[in-house]
Amino acid sequence: MNYLYSLDYLNKNEKQLKLLVLIYSIIISLFAIGIVTVIVIYANEPFGTTLRTPLIWILITLTAVATIFSFFYFSLILNPVKNYVKFLKYTVFGTRYKVDLTVLDVFYQPQNYRGLDFYRLLTLEWSDAKNDYVEHTVLVDANVVLEGVNKGDILTCELASSCLVGYSKGNYEKK
Repeated sequence: MNYLYSLDYLNKNEKQLKLLVLIYSIIISLFAIGIVTVIVIYANEPFGTTLRTPLIWILITLTAVATIFSFFYFSLILNPVKNYVKFLKYTVFGTRYKVDLTVLDVFYQPQNYRGLDFYRLLTLEWSDAKNDYVEHTVLVDANVVLEGVNKGDILTCELASSCLVGYSKGNYEKK
């Protein structure tokens, strides 16, 4: 069975997430120090001086830049990595099941699902309840390359809620 994810891969991505949180904390701390410095200078200036108005504009600008930076950093950098680490934790430690699937088609166009990019395998799966084959869509992480998987192949797959965790090729008798 070719497993797509390992505990080392999860640990590497968790370290990357911690590094991104540390970088964000340092940058926001610098903004906070700048804002506090401007407030202290503003509070120590006499009431009638001309320096008070530029200090207010500097304070507004620093606050706006920090807010905009936080919005973009969380939405574009931190959130996708956090979602990917959550996905990896579920695939490494979550509930898995094995099933034999026949590949009907492979769609290599990335599809966004819950903030992560996947491509799809359209497969046939035997259903004991219906006593017939049913179509099943398997999501494959866009960062993973499936080597040697073509239309018509029969795979033994290990899935975690329709996400491929591991697979092996083989020729099996059809039911």
